[in-house]
Amino acid sequence: MRQRHAETRVVNGTTLHKGFGEAAEDYFNASGYITFSPINEISVQFGHDKNFIGNGYRSLILSDFSAPYPFLKLNTQVWKFNYQNLFSQHIDFIKQGESTTNGRKYSAFHHLSVNIGKSLNIGLFENIVFDRSDSTESDRFEVSYLNPLIFYRAVEHGLNSSDNAILGMDWKWNFLNRFSLYGQFVLDEFSKDEMFGRTKSWVNKWGYQAGLKYINVANINNLDLQLEVNQLRPYFFQHRSKSQNWVHYNQSLAHPLGANMRELLAIIKYQPIDRLRLNATYSFSKQGIDSSSTSINYGGNYLRTYDNKPSGAIPMFSGIENTISAISLDAHYMLWHNLFLDAGVYIRNQKNDFMTEDRKNTIYRFGLRLNLAALDYRQ
Repeated sequence: MRQRHAETRVVNGTTLHKGFGEAAEDYFNASGYITFSPINEISVQFGHDKNFIGNGYRSLILSDFSAPYPFLKLNTQVWKFNYQNLFSQHIDFIKQGESTTNGRKYSAFHHLSVNIGKSLNIGLFENIVFDRSDSTESDRFEVSYLNPLIFYRAVEHGLNSSDNAILGMDWKWNFLNRFSLYGQFVLDEFSKDEMFGRTKSWVNKWGYQAGLKYINVANINNLDLQLEVNQLRPYFFQHRSKSQNWVHYNQSLAHPLGANMRELLAIIKYQPIDRLRLNATYSFSKQGIDSSSTSINYGGNYLRTYDNKPSGAIPMFSGIENTISAISLDAHYMLWHNLFLDAGVYIRNQKNDFMTEDRKNTIYRFGLRLNLAALDYRQ
């Protein structure tokens, strides 16, 4: 977390912060929302918080990794169809010395899912990230994107804009009463010849998630296993303008590592008694990162624009190969209703050619929380 803070000047999951003591950071977070239903089929949610789209531990569409933000969410459910509209405002946090002001940008998101039979759910989504910071627009929200119907790409084309569009799909299949197979596919650019020709062009900006959940492993009640793989091609989430990257307060709005990476996850959850929950998580990631000695962009850093690309083919893990392995062990005991005592240990090892030796970190955690979700350090 200190390394990421040094790069972004923000604390994960927060907005403004200040130094505390010699090596600590102090911050204040506030979140909340209201929900109401004008009719049974439609629910409306308005507030300042995070959102998550997907069935996995990670999301390549929208995750709760970043700081809270203002949003308006409409959810419409008719028969086997569920249709979600999410309109939100985000901040391009500018590090001190670059500028005196932070820029605003906006997102308009649609997600349509349908239940097929009793066990299969398939969803399609599209998202537009845009700013209106020129002299005539004055940071206004683009009213055309309030269109509640799908096909934002047609709206963008009609506006003759350069807004950043992301398309994709997600799915979940429950089978044999104990298993759930889920995944996502995301697409940031599409060139038919490059995509189906399986070239290594930089415009092949796509990614996928595939995962499996196994409930009550080996007939042991409350013992659950989850396996997941995430992969994103170089330059995903990047755009020609920083103000249209999928970023809020210098934090990714999807996968925390960015792109040009592959990640493997294994999670075991066990609840031996009603009040005690035990979690064990192992993760391994490989990513191509940029060199500090050159300005070449290899497509992994979501804070950069896609300028200064190397010429020719750009395969996965271009740049300096960086690997991270981590193990997290956590225990949560409920002392009283929604009052939890937390304890855990997090062990992380990072390796790349930049470092003369591996960077190893061990963090011990103890805490007491009331009516709050447990903090997630596995980023």
